[in-house]
Amino acid sequence: MLIESSSNLNGYKLFVFLLVCAACTSRPHHFDTQIAPDVTPITEIQFQRTVCEGACPAYKVRLRRDEVSTYVGEANVSRLGTYHGQVGRYDFDRLAELIEAQGFFKMKDRYPDDVVIFMRYPTDT
Repeated sequence: MLIESSSNLNGYKLFVFLLVCAACTSRPHHFDTQIAPDVTPITEIQFQRTVCEGACPAYKVRLRRDEVSTYVGEANVSRLGTYHGQVGRYDFDRLAELIEAQGFFKMKDRYPDDVVIFMRYPTDT
C-alpha cells in the first residue's frame, strides 16, 4: 500500500501530521533493535509540496519500509537537489501505524480548490 499526497490541503495535513509523528516516535535507547514483523500494509510514504504564487517551498520526501529515504529539493528550499538517507524500520512502522490510527485513509480524495487556508496560515518559516 502506498500513501501519496500531492494536493495542497492533503499535503499540508500530512506534513503537519508527519512532523508531529516524528516527534513522538523516537525509539528508546534500550529498545531491542530486532526487526518487528510487518505491522502495517504500508510499504512507502510519500509527501510532496509544490510551488505556489509566492515563494512556497517545493520538495518531495519518500520513505520506504526497506529503510531507503529520498528528499528532492526543487525550489525555494535551503537544499536543492536529491539526497538519500535512512529511516529505520522501527521508526517507519511506528509512523505507518500512526498514519492508519489517525484516520488518514478516511480523508477525502479531493477537497474544494476554493479553500484559501494557505495564505492565512503559513506552513513554513
